[in-house]
Amino acid sequence: MNLNMNILDRIRKSFFSTVRGLVITLVFWQSSSLCSDTKTREDGVFPVMAYIGNEDGRDAIFLHDAEGRTTIFNCSTPNELILTPQVARNGEYITFVVDNGQNVRVLHLLGPITKKSGHWKASNSIVLTIKGGAWPLYDGSQDFYLAKPDQSSPRSNMGIYLYQVEGEVFTRLSDNMGASNHIWPLLSPEGDRIVFREVPIESDEMSVGSAPRSVIINLDSGNTETLFENQSVFLEQWIPSGEILYSVAMHDPKGTRAYGLYDPVTRSAVEIFRGNSRQGRLSADSHYLAFIRSEPINGAYFDIFIMDLESQTETNLTHSSKQSESIIGWIE
Repeated sequence: MNLNMNILDRIRKSFFSTVRGLVITLVFWQSSSLCSDTKTREDGVFPVMAYIGNEDGRDAIFLHDAEGRTTIFNCSTPNELILTPQVARNGEYITFVVDNGQNVRVLHLLGPITKKSGHWKASNSIVLTIKGGAWPLYDGSQDFYLAKPDQSSPRSNMGIYLYQVEGEVFTRLSDNMGASNHIWPLLSPEGDRIVFREVPIESDEMSVGSAPRSVIINLDSGNTETLFENQSVFLEQWIPSGEILYSVAMHDPKGTRAYGLYDPVTRSAVEIFRGNSRQGRLSADSHYLAFIRSEPINGAYFDIFIMDLESQTETNLTHSSKQSESIIGWIE
């Protein structure tokens, strides 16, 4: 059985949204996952999860597999923070920035990630030091995409840039016209397109009346297309099937968030999960959705949970009583 097609076909038959032009109307149905069971997984093995946690009072990056967790990166001091990590589309690298607390950010490349003799290993390379900036993407060769401020502008609006390591050249890919920030870039599985979130400077992404939108840039032609216009949508992940995982906050007392898949080709969307959660990441086979939430609900600390979308079984992966984890993504 092709698990990926089985799950997605069955879900898609139950819900579709209507798309007019390039603007999508988000309509969500009540997911049965709200009544799912939480238990410890004993009958199988999850894919490998990369996440940020705390070790000896410092931010660290961990890999979690069937044998437990392994530390593959530690910050040097307690004042440093790991921000905006992304798993490269080939699953062998993690890019992230380390902030020293004074808005000076160091771009790191961690990888290739390998497991030998039962131990995970990854080399750490420092790529670039930059004032401000975040959301780095690695294309699997030598180039990086990132959102960074326009240093020539007094307002320092965030734009999307290509950084070529050889020659240390920045090429601007998006023009925000001095009126918006371009953030949360995601690279397509083929590496030929980038989607990012455009947020007007005067508006707040979470406020009523803001008019954010998402834009896809074709890196070969330079053509763009718009989606999620006037919608408070969080871009989560561009998955191997070619669809974009996104989420929408329901703004209810339970902290409910709805997750859906958007197909840029057919311009259709379908909800796959709804529940108290943040930071969704879907496994390559679309079987598992990872997210974080406080445990207990409305508590001070966040655990990573895994939802089996086929069986609607939920598992607490980290069980950290006095610290919080933040998801990076699946290492396939």
